Amino acid sequence: MSTRTQLNDNSEMKILSFSDEVQNAVSLAVLNYLKKGDWISPGYTERIQIPASHIRAVYESIDMNRVYEIVGEKVEQKIADAIFNKMATEIANDTKQIMCHTELREDCRSVIREKIRESMAALGEPD
Repeated sequence: MSTRTQLNDNSEMKILSFSDEVQNAVSLAVLNYLKKGDWISPGYTERIQIPASHIRAVYESIDMNRVYEIVGEKVEQKIADAIFNKMATEIANDTKQIMCHTELREDCRSVIREKIRESMAALGEPD
């Protein structure tokens, strides 16, 4: 009789007998079979056949200009998103580079404070 060891929940070594190993292997095989879902899908010969005339009718009813418009809009959006993300990354990198120098950081803060004061004065709010 073959035996192997395995860690249990308490991280202790447990000796497995051949029957335990077979039971574990069968359990894993059944779980994998269920996870794949092969038992649900029909066989190729049992699939519903759609007549070619229906497929042609559907294809002929498609407005390809509208399809091109939809695809074009989605491609434009993806390009715009990519450009925006690259610009945001460049701005973030430039900001980090500026803010790591003490003199530049203090100059930026000074300018920002002055602009905040001007804005508050224009709104009539006290400092």
